[in-house]
Amino acid sequence: MNLLFSLEYLMNEEHKSGNKAVGAFIQDNDGNFLLIQRPDDCSYCPKQWEVPGGKMDPGETPEQAVVREVKEETGLTVKPKNVICEVEFEAKGKKLIMQYWIAEMVGGDIRLSQEHQACQWLSISDFGTKELTPALDGMWKQLTPPRHKQLVLDYKKERPNFVVYAEALERTLKKACKYSLPEALVQSRAKEVPSFAEKIVRKWDKYNDPIHQMTDLCGARIIVQTIEQVKAVGEFIEANFFICEKENKEVLLGKDKFGYRDLHYIIQLKKDRAGFLGIEEAKLQTIGDRKAEIQVRTWVQHAWADTLHDRMYKNKLKLSTEVVRTGNLLAALMEEGDRDFIGS
Repeated sequence: MNLLFSLEYLMNEEHKSGNKAVGAFIQDNDGNFLLIQRPDDCSYCPKQWEVPGGKMDPGETPEQAVVREVKEETGLTVKPKNVICEVEFEAKGKKLIMQYWIAEMVGGDIRLSQEHQACQWLSISDFGTKELTPALDGMWKQLTPPRHKQLVLDYKKERPNFVVYAEALERTLKKACKYSLPEALVQSRAKEVPSFAEKIVRKWDKYNDPIHQMTDLCGARIIVQTIEQVKAVGEFIEANFFICEKENKEVLLGKDKFGYRDLHYIIQLKKDRAGFLGIEEAKLQTIGDRKAEIQVRTWVQHAWADTLHDRMYKNKLKLSTEVVRTGNLLAALMEEGDRDFIGS
């Protein structure tokens, strides 16, 4: 009986270790974590990135497996500290459980084994710029609260660059409007940290790497008197900036709809136009290839967007048919007002 129990125990332990793996999040002094890339010709997840780790050997504790796997794959000596989470995933038709650990680096230099071809230290928020193995991708998406905190901290560091961008855009656009459209109102802003924090929660499934994917972290708005002036400002923007996207909300509305009708651009600076626009070399270097959003609208369109649009379409409450109908009627009247300006 004791022999049978021992045999059953050993078989169960081997089964447990056979379907269990460990991964180590090793952090450097800058707060970044070590990722390693699988080879191009690897039979499982070629070219994908992961943290050091692998399957546990029979009879091995998770802590022992972390130390061994990290040493074998990277040459580093680590001390496992605590478990982050466990993730179920499938590899070569087998279901496995990956247990992720925080590990402290205590010695050694990186010397990759033949199982990996490259390594890189990255912040958690930058993991989204890499193609991750299924286990790491699943785990990364589970870490919502800590990941959200890290993304917000990363944006706090990045935001001063967008402040420089916003100020440069505002000066440029005000200069462009000064003589031909002196009544124009030019506004700019770098997205505030609380606004960034709220948006990445609301759009959590859309952005893996929001700092690089979101296009409205820097924004500018030009408000003019007539639709013809909107077109003129649009021509200036298209001539002097690289246009990543252009969206005419009026066209999107269709022939039987009334409402939000701004002209939207997502732009990047053109290096060969920076001098003409009065953007100094130092600011150009700071801004780099970051994107910005520019909106162009009439005062009537601004009244609609600022007063009615958010109340109708960003309201969490379900509005009555009569309220929606009234809003659409006001949108139609505002559009008629814009048309009257053209004829006057």
